[in-house]
Amino acid sequence: MIYERDIRPFVRYAQITSISDTKRFDEVVAYDHRLFYVRSGEGRIIIDGTEYRAQPFDLFIFRSGLKYSLINDPQAELELIGLSFDLTFQGSEAKSPIPPSVEANFDPKLIIEPMKAEDDAPLYYPIIQHKRGDAENELLGIYSEYKSKLKLYEHRLSGKMLAFLIDAIQRNDFSSAEPKNKRIDRVLEVIRTHYSEPLSNHTVGKLTGYHENHINRLMVRYTGMSLHSYLQSYRIERAIELLQGTDLPINEIYSMVGFLDFTHFSKYFKKKTGYTPSDFRGGRQKRTDSDGYLPNIV
Repeated sequence: MIYERDIRPFVRYAQITSISDTKRFDEVVAYDHRLFYVRSGEGRIIIDGTEYRAQPFDLFIFRSGLKYSLINDPQAELELIGLSFDLTFQGSEAKSPIPPSVEANFDPKLIIEPMKAEDDAPLYYPIIQHKRGDAENELLGIYSEYKSKLKLYEHRLSGKMLAFLIDAIQRNDFSSAEPKNKRIDRVLEVIRTHYSEPLSNHTVGKLTGYHENHINRLMVRYTGMSLHSYLQSYRIERAIELLQGTDLPINEIYSMVGFLDFTHFSKYFKKKTGYTPSDFRGGRQKRTDSDGYLPNIV
């Protein structure tokens, strides 16, 4: 596990390259982390299944192991500054550029720095920043340092890259005028209002105006659960209230709280409470309620 405080970047390769009709990267996967900055032209960058418009001064940073494509607009070139790097020097013995692999031939065991889905892991989620014209001079400085390969250049590169990455991470964290605790409140309010409807990171993103990857970071940081886990637990809470406080038929309650299938609802309810919905309503839950708490639903 790598935390922000542990970052000491190793820049393995820096280039200025063009993506054209005859030179594209389609559905490839990298073994180290990637940074692309658009100097000129327009096109598309697809990262982990999400497509982004690529225009001048846009910045894209993402971790190893994610499928990506770099595609220019027809009959135009997309000029990029590209960096491949590690977040630490642990894999610095591999100094030569490591080309991406087509998805069918990709071997995840060869990833330089594997990452787990931890909210505090830098770059676990892609960083997408538009209109970053201020970044070009810094990235050109990194490119020039890499090309010079003067004595101790790797350490100077590391310092420059560290400053750049920390700035990008902080800009991502504070890109909204709202404090993070206000942002999670907004996400939770959407869940509480729309829990009976089909909800995903994408739909919650549309309702809040936040990027779907950012939503999951907020959920994990402030609730310890993914959006899906939190939503399902919240639906079970609402089901418990309806089972205890109303005489509504169980085969109506499951759809009222957002489950599409009664069998799935019943299995999930038992997994979370230890009881089937009918047993719970029948009074068998009182054995635990009498001790002053409801069954664990998290």
